[in-house]
Amino acid sequence: LPVDRQSVRFALAAEGDDVRSVLSRAGRFEPLPAPYSVDIRGRRDGNLIAVDRLDIAVGEAVASASGRLNLKDDLGDTRFELKLDVPDMSAIGRVGGRAFNTQPLGLEAEIGGRSNAIEARTFTLRLGESVVDGLLRYESEPIPSLDIAILADAVTFEPLLVRADEDDTQPAAEREDGRLIPDVALPLHILDGRRGSLRVGVGRFERGKLLLRDLSVDAVLNEGILELRDLSFRARSGSLRSTAVVRREGGTGHVDAELVAEDLALGLSEANADLARTADASVKLAARGGDLRALLASLNGAVLVDVRGGRVSKSRFLRALYGDLINEIVVTINPFDRAKPVTPIECIIIPLDIEDGRISNRLSSFLATDKIQLSIRAAVDLADEALDIGIRSRPKKVLTISAAELLNPYIKLVGTLAEPALAVDEQGVLITGGAAVATGGLSILARAAWDRLGRSGDPCNAARNDAEKALDGRLAVFDEVPANAAGVSVP
Repeated sequence: LPVDRQSVRFALAAEGDDVRSVLSRAGRFEPLPAPYSVDIRGRRDGNLIAVDRLDIAVGEAVASASGRLNLKDDLGDTRFELKLDVPDMSAIGRVGGRAFNTQPLGLEAEIGGRSNAIEARTFTLRLGESVVDGLLRYESEPIPSLDIAILADAVTFEPLLVRADEDDTQPAAEREDGRLIPDVALPLHILDGRRGSLRVGVGRFERGKLLLRDLSVDAVLNEGILELRDLSFRARSGSLRSTAVVRREGGTGHVDAELVAEDLALGLSEANADLARTADASVKLAARGGDLRALLASLNGAVLVDVRGGRVSKSRFLRALYGDLINEIVVTINPFDRAKPVTPIECIIIPLDIEDGRISNRLSSFLATDKIQLSIRAAVDLADEALDIGIRSRPKKVLTISAAELLNPYIKLVGTLAEPALAVDEQGVLITGGAAVATGGLSILARAAWDRLGRSGDPCNAARNDAEKALDGRLAVFDEVPANAAGVSVP
């Protein structure tokens, strides 16, 4: 006494045969039965907390800590050590009914302070066979600032939780307002009044089938501007590099992003485990808005994607969005796809010219499979989500088509992104919803380009060359991905 001195000494000791007697649930976490013991001793004097001893054991998992923490008056008075050792995460409990994967978890950190900063000077995380070293630093003045640096020679990451059973028969998504793009507000407020940085360098990162080399991340937040200076890696095939800047002006966010991928294949899907399908991409985009819809409605830029080889499997994502309608669309465009789980691909060339949220139909996309070739001209307005897509198709070898696989040479998709509708050409007339709405076929210019591609000895390369000429000077261009991206030093 008096109470306002905020001075107290504390000691807590407990043990038992089953930790569930004192902790039956913590949020979604449910512990498994295990003996436990707790021994905590220390004192509080104002804003200073001194821990003489903190030892907690649950089964074979143990945590210990000791030292002094002062997070308000004098950060330089902070000296704290923390250790955690969990030999088997699957033995500690479940989250939402899902078990942890069998792997060890370890953490060691030494926390120190100075006049206006506190930092984990040595920070080592062990998960499974991976060891990650790093530094965390927080400065309270003059502007709150958080800096994180993470280094590792190799990371083999297994998911923390056992994979949940997945249902392949998901119904089409419900859309309350009839729109596909949600009006999710951008969390721009987190950019204000803060500084920070994130630097990551990992020589080898592995998670299941995913394998990345020379993974590098360099990001800086400084008074309302978030700058991703570099995100780059090498995959099982090829490489990717990207940059981005997000800044806030009033209630509006301004986003500029660039990305370049070369010969890229992650090898994650069963249909591309042999890395036969690779992709080149060049993306340069700019947008502004306070929510996702406004951001996309203001989008400007150019995109060129070139996919070669491999097989494309039926998309679970599209089935979740459109249900049985996606099967109807795919089979109408490509009747050969009716009973095939995957489609062999020669190339997919997608050039996009985007101005004020409108994807122009002046450029044709081109797709060639083992049996058909498609030329696609798409006009999409991201503001109201209206779409108008014309598709012209023809078989590669007419003699291989059976009577049951006759192609409609002209197909049209109309409606919106949330509710597309088919319009199929019959006797030169496009039919949608049972009503004739337009003359079949593409424009004269589109037909001329299509016929020229058909006469080309290499229509895939011809389509890419046409796209590059049309988008010349508007696409992202980077130097080669750094050979030693993992050579990030701790600041």
